[in-house]
Amino acid sequence: MKAMTGHRIRCFRNFVPDPVRFWIMIVISLIYLLSGAAHMASMSYQVNGLSLLQEDTIMIGYMAFIGMNVSFPMLFRLRFRFTTRSILLVSTVVIICCHVAILETANVWILCIINFIAGFFRMLAVFEAMVCVQLILTPTRNYAVFYSVVFLTVQGSSQLFSPIVADIIHAYSLHYLHYLIILLLFFTFLVVAFLIRHYREGKRIPLYGIDWNGFILWSIILSLILFIITYGKYYEWLASSQIRIALVVLVIAGGLQYLNIKTVKRPYISPTAWRYPNLWKILLLFGVIYILQAAPGLLQNPYMAGILHFDQQNIAYLNYYSLAGMCLSAVICYYYFRNRKGLRPFIIGGYGLFILYLLLMYFYINPECNIERFYFPSLIRGFGLLWLYIILTLYISYVVPFMHNFQSLCIIGFMRMSLGTPLGMSVIDNLMLYFTRKNIMLLSSEVDALKIQTSEYSLIGLQERITRQVSMLSIREMYGYLIIASLILLIALLFEKKVKLRKFSFSFPSMSSIRYMIRRGMKNTN
Repeated sequence: MKAMTGHRIRCFRNFVPDPVRFWIMIVISLIYLLSGAAHMASMSYQVNGLSLLQEDTIMIGYMAFIGMNVSFPMLFRLRFRFTTRSILLVSTVVIICCHVAILETANVWILCIINFIAGFFRMLAVFEAMVCVQLILTPTRNYAVFYSVVFLTVQGSSQLFSPIVADIIHAYSLHYLHYLIILLLFFTFLVVAFLIRHYREGKRIPLYGIDWNGFILWSIILSLILFIITYGKYYEWLASSQIRIALVVLVIAGGLQYLNIKTVKRPYISPTAWRYPNLWKILLLFGVIYILQAAPGLLQNPYMAGILHFDQQNIAYLNYYSLAGMCLSAVICYYYFRNRKGLRPFIIGGYGLFILYLLLMYFYINPECNIERFYFPSLIRGFGLLWLYIILTLYISYVVPFMHNFQSLCIIGFMRMSLGTPLGMSVIDNLMLYFTRKNIMLLSSEVDALKIQTSEYSLIGLQERITRQVSMLSIREMYGYLIIASLILLIALLFEKKVKLRKFSFSFPSMSSIRYMIRRGMKNTN
């Protein structure tokens, strides 16, 4: 509480009490995050209610993550150009317009563009709100403390809102959910308009030198990779003209981006940001996390719905146990990692928790399992997921200087937010298709006409039992391979050398230092 009284959020009008300012910013952030969580939590309802393909909903939802991800390198530039009030007001209006447009169209590609725009401005607004409360959370600008709160707010909100979204859609409709979010955003607009004044720390820095061509090309490249990963199985990969055209355009966009980086003095993502050797290790670790994270959506939830016959609401309620694990993880990181350099044992411990989750799920694949058994695995998964998010992002701040820190976060975000989960879903989905076909052939070979005639089940009943058995066998086999892959990675981590840190700081630089870095970088481009 001392921290909360030692610093003020200066963008508020004078009549707003200091403790209230902090909670207003937190509530505003949660409203923005609710608008983003609404689509991801309602994907199954969109497939049934709007007659969209599962691939369509994945593409639409993750276009918002691409919009959020590509905004990282310019977040501070926008913050130093516009006031807090302007950023929040414009972002709120744009997101409201995006929700209104979503209600008026069912075209997949228009929805993708709308979600990209909404994701960009949602990230900008949440970033501005979080930077405003940074000195209240940690007066020393400690990385570990700040990341613990930010990741709990961002990742925990998706776990908190998923059951709420499921209840609202079940009781009313998907349109009612959007109306509610628009109402909350309108309330946010009024709060910002009446309680926040125009305030900027220091002089205005113009948006000179931003590589807009690089921004557009990175957006196109990520969108094309997402399209290929998401629709590859549906269009039968290279057998379809759509995937071949997307690959050709991807190669052209990649070539243009390479030429742009070579010719522009200040590329959107500097080549130096790609050259930190340990960054690629973190990219690989995040990729593994998201392949493992795709398991609940493609293995656990279909198993619970299709075989155990739990409804979507009860499945969504398991997110509360994941949220409890995330809260526990954030509290430990908040108090324990303030001044610690040795993160390698904790990375190993985080992956160990994921392996424990996979082992528990492997042994819970049986048709008599009740929902209470999934409480502890959900808690473990939430704890391990947020634990690794915080530790690995903290690890980036250890090995990458702040000058390239946000560009490195953008690179990691390629795997963390934009492509990681769709890639994991594509890998698991295609492997599940292979295992299912193989197991159908194996089990069907044991059934002949004589066995069908002497069977105590009807033909339809026998087919249902075979389908259920194939599903359980394939899911268990998939969990088994995920466990083997995770153990191989864990063994590799055990033999990994420790990283030697030089000129390391536990804290973010001050805003004046960041402003100086930006101005110096702009002068170097002249």
